[in-house]
Amino acid sequence: MRPLCLLTALLVFAPLLAPPYVDGVHVLEDFVARWGQGQVSHALQAPSVRTVASGGIRMRAGFLHPTARPARNEFQVSLPAVNEGDLLVLTAWAGVDDLARRDDPANPYDGIRARLLVENRVVAEVECTTAGWRALSADLTPYAGRTVRVAFEADPKANANYDWAYFANAQLLRLRERFAHKVGRHLPPEGVLEVRGNPGDQFVVDSPSHSPLQGVIPEGGVVWLRYAFAGARSATLSELQPQATARVYPFRPRLRFELVATQRRVLAPNDTTEVVIRLRNVGAGTWQNDRVSLSVQPLGDVELLSRPEWAVDLLPPDASAETRFRIRVGARPRLMVLLRSGAGNDALLLTPTVAPMPTNLPRTGTFARVVEGIGVLQNEQLRLVVSPASSGGYVARLFVRTGEEWSPIASSAPLGDAILNAENAPPKPQYLSVESLSADPTMLRLVLQGAVGLTARATVEFRLEGNRLHCASRLVADVNTHLYRFRFPDWRVGDGAFGASKDEALLPGLEYLLGEETSSSSMFVAPPNHLRFAPDPYKLTAPIMAVRWRNYLVSLEWDPTQGWSGVLRAPNVLFASPNFLEGGANHRLALWVPTIPRWAAENTEQAREPFRLIKGDSVQLGATLVVRTDARDVVQAMEQYIARVGMPYPPTPQRNDFGALQLTVQGLLNSYDASQTAWRHTNTGPIFYDPEVALGLWVLGHRLLPEDGRRREAVAQVRAAIGARPAGEHGLDMAFYVGGLPSALERAKREIEALIKQQRDDGSWAWQPETPRHALLGKAGETASGWTGQHAARIGRFAVQTLHAGAHNSLLRSLRYLANQRRPEGAQTWELPLHAPDLLAVPYAINAFLDAHLLTGNPDYVEQARLWAYRGTPFIYLWHTLDRPIMRGASIPAFGATWLSQQPWFGVAVQWNGLVYARTLYRLAEVDAQTEWKRLADTITLCAVQQQEWVSDRRANREGFYPDAFNIPRQTEEYTWDLNPRLIAPCIAQRLGFAIEPLTRVVRTREGLIACTAPGLQIVALQGDTLQVQLAAPAPDLPALYLLIAGVRAPQAVYLNGVPLPQVDDMDTLIWQLSSPQSGWAVHELGLIVRLVNPTVATIEVEGAL
Repeated sequence: MRPLCLLTALLVFAPLLAPPYVDGVHVLEDFVARWGQGQVSHALQAPSVRTVASGGIRMRAGFLHPTARPARNEFQVSLPAVNEGDLLVLTAWAGVDDLARRDDPANPYDGIRARLLVENRVVAEVECTTAGWRALSADLTPYAGRTVRVAFEADPKANANYDWAYFANAQLLRLRERFAHKVGRHLPPEGVLEVRGNPGDQFVVDSPSHSPLQGVIPEGGVVWLRYAFAGARSATLSELQPQATARVYPFRPRLRFELVATQRRVLAPNDTTEVVIRLRNVGAGTWQNDRVSLSVQPLGDVELLSRPEWAVDLLPPDASAETRFRIRVGARPRLMVLLRSGAGNDALLLTPTVAPMPTNLPRTGTFARVVEGIGVLQNEQLRLVVSPASSGGYVARLFVRTGEEWSPIASSAPLGDAILNAENAPPKPQYLSVESLSADPTMLRLVLQGAVGLTARATVEFRLEGNRLHCASRLVADVNTHLYRFRFPDWRVGDGAFGASKDEALLPGLEYLLGEETSSSSMFVAPPNHLRFAPDPYKLTAPIMAVRWRNYLVSLEWDPTQGWSGVLRAPNVLFASPNFLEGGANHRLALWVPTIPRWAAENTEQAREPFRLIKGDSVQLGATLVVRTDARDVVQAMEQYIARVGMPYPPTPQRNDFGALQLTVQGLLNSYDASQTAWRHTNTGPIFYDPEVALGLWVLGHRLLPEDGRRREAVAQVRAAIGARPAGEHGLDMAFYVGGLPSALERAKREIEALIKQQRDDGSWAWQPETPRHALLGKAGETASGWTGQHAARIGRFAVQTLHAGAHNSLLRSLRYLANQRRPEGAQTWELPLHAPDLLAVPYAINAFLDAHLLTGNPDYVEQARLWAYRGTPFIYLWHTLDRPIMRGASIPAFGATWLSQQPWFGVAVQWNGLVYARTLYRLAEVDAQTEWKRLADTITLCAVQQQEWVSDRRANREGFYPDAFNIPRQTEEYTWDLNPRLIAPCIAQRLGFAIEPLTRVVRTREGLIACTAPGLQIVALQGDTLQVQLAAPAPDLPALYLLIAGVRAPQAVYLNGVPLPQVDDMDTLIWQLSSPQSGWAVHELGLIVRLVNPTVATIEVEGAL
């Protein structure tokens, strides 16, 4: 914290603040930081910045994927005049991502040619064919004093296959001649190296434990390159030719206080607390082996219980380190913390927040009162105390009843704050100066009013309702005012209670934390995309922030559609768990405006440009803090929010459900490749036989009108594709429609038994990296809920269909493991980290638990399925605004990034993940009526329908396809890559009231279980020794359906609609291969199989079922 009185202290200690020695390099323009602001042409997708590896060296770089023409990102730059001898130099590193495939014979890779251009003239060029960064540089000194156009270009050469081109450290530098010095072999760990010699000469810049950088002298005979080896103490220059010369322009370190703060936000007199000192190296050079002196000078009402000690001897650029000391506070504590070092001095005045507690408060009862300037609200669950603070303003402390005692749970200090100014005046941070504090016992409400600086007034209101504390505030401008920040409420959860500890924390759409994990961590996404403490508000899937520790669950809810100023909606959040922003032993949950990205940048705490308030204009913010003392999972915050506002209603797409069915069939037809008798998974491939496509085409195709030519085309495609497959490889679900069920069952049995053999004693399956590069995503031998869940779901389905004893036991073992997992993760490890929060893990778990319920009848398994369904809700957009039509029901796949440093998924919908989830929600809705799961599934399904391509002339032959990724904040496709609608098919069928996949029903007998599986299955009942099965075909004119009855091995007779059926020996033959298809039955080792030819509505009776 830096209070206003810091100014006086800084004047006293001004000699400490003399700047350290000066860099030889001044960065005039950082083009990577401005990468999204350039004029981009002929690029495959919008510009983005990532931390990417090329040749094993990771750099923060701007992405530029060419099309058939060179991709270019152009900037206009005003160049300053320079002193004689100084240089203006444009530098960059160009490279191709290590993850780009270079071994795909179908799409051969030939690399890119990277260029720098000034005024449309090429000034530097390198070939990037193999992995590794190549240096680009140009002398722009001749352009000094002019405004010029600078461009970065990626030329695809012969093709653009896997041309994942990046430009790193793209900067315009001023190099100061008087700071340059000649070097031989030894270099500092970072700097700008200038090498002059013969064109084509090569050299190497290296450092221990780092990959080397290769340099080549270009045609001009000189190259400048900026290098940095993070964490190194030195670097070396080698392989330099004797006639070449080298100089380095060095960077210097600068140490500054980043933070000096008490770990407890609000204290009482005589309390003790730790003080955190965080030093950051804000310079571009490494600080090492230099003196650092930290001293503390009490200025009143504070006792030092220990002193800070500094044990660090190396601090790379932009790195920080912490130390702590302990104090005891009085009523008005103040102390000065001083830094002296060879890399800069600093001083900071610390005034811990101390507030008195009222005495003699009743332990029980409901009341609202103000006594001696302290306001108190209390009911049977919560107590709020609002009191003046030693540092000025007021603070709030919230307590929760635990037995007969009141325990602290959260604090807010200050109650709210603003950064504002009158027009033409500098902005200043201001707090509410309370002029009146009143209590309303009838409404159980406290109201505070007062001034906020000299330009505005504010009202703050708190109201108790059960376990909910409603917080509201309004700021009104007294004069024309520029507003840079208005923040309210601002809670520190756990302050003075469980501190920084937690079991879970949740920011839907962005964070799903366990235990000691920290928010804005780079665990699942590399810098700079890891920061999420103040995201674009449209990246939040639900307006909730929550923290759970043991049985305590504290969540903040608000209405994002309520205007904060007129029609302006969706305030920003501030989320830090634990509170790394202030070094506090708590978790910070806050709202603020003006909003990102219009006025403020993401992950900042105030606007870059002000929001203008005319005299009398106002802004308002409100939220509700909810406290539970019976919690067992953080998703109970989602559950209580959904119970209050309801599941979102489905959006209205451009067509009705039958129109969506027709479009989906068209999309599946468009994906067919007749030359390979298989379907294209995306608009670019791969092409393979997909049983999900076959199933959707077969069933939905038969739902089309007989005169619709697409119906005949769908049947023909499926018959041709299945006919080209070996026996039993057309998919188990399809075998229930077209035959070949014995072979499909035998194939499935082999696969399941092999999977069971790999299961570990604890019920899980060990994850192993597919390739060496997958080792980046996790540790071999570990597992996750999604990795184990996908195996459990496969085994569970086979177990309920066949009553296979080994599969049954394996399923129950796996569920004992899953029941102890607290987060969905690890279901998409082909590109995402094993432990990254992952939506796709949820449907696997739901299906596995529902299958166990079918097998056992144990209602606890339904409760577990319900819990996992709620664990999926943080990945689904539960709110929307009218200006973002594609939002409600959109699904975020994971809270992380592909390959850590590639595509971040925050705010980017991958709807196929949501469709898999929706498919299981339809199933869950049949057994759990407590929650509107079907409504949520419908919402997800129709969001996918909204995204389907339907204008044929825009993208030929992609009608019915939908984007792999859709950016919700921007309302555009994240990139151009479309999927066929294979996963829309089963969900749109559910919307129309039927299932395309075979259904299973289980009945319990005195002998055990009987499981019946068939498409359109409706009722299964046992009358004595006779089993009765009723089904209705999911589509008209289907040539056949097949029924599998597990648990019946020796029936006496089988009847169809009262007519006895013959026993047949051609059950493994496809229906169209039979010369005269007839209904019949056969006994298989896994159960009784019944074939129904030309079914509509059928009743099957099996005598002697027991």
